[in-house]
Amino acid sequence: TNGNTDSVEQHAGIGALVTLRKLLEDIPNRLAAEAPSTSFHELVPALLTCLQSPIQRRRKEALACLNVFIFPMPGSLVANMDSYLGGLSALASDESAEIRQLVC
Repeated sequence: TNGNTDSVEQHAGIGALVTLRKLLEDIPNRLAAEAPSTSFHELVPALLTCLQSPIQRRRKEALACLNVFIFPMPGSLVANMDSYLGGLSALASDESAEIRQLVC
């Protein structure tokens, strides 16, 4: 049953990232302006960690979320810019064409 638990957790994590991406795409500037900056201080590093996931869909959704932050550019993304650029660099040669497209 441990494999089933892992699968459920993977799907739940991916579902959470998909939901977050959709929220960010709908209201990126408003969310960045209204959300407490501490929310982004925790969110951006968590998304950066997901870029290293062995699960392709998790990498894709985390990168899509981070890409939405480019234009409102919250301070937490600026503070983690080296990690963000390093993640982009690593994903530039990802096996997934969808992820490589998001890097561009």
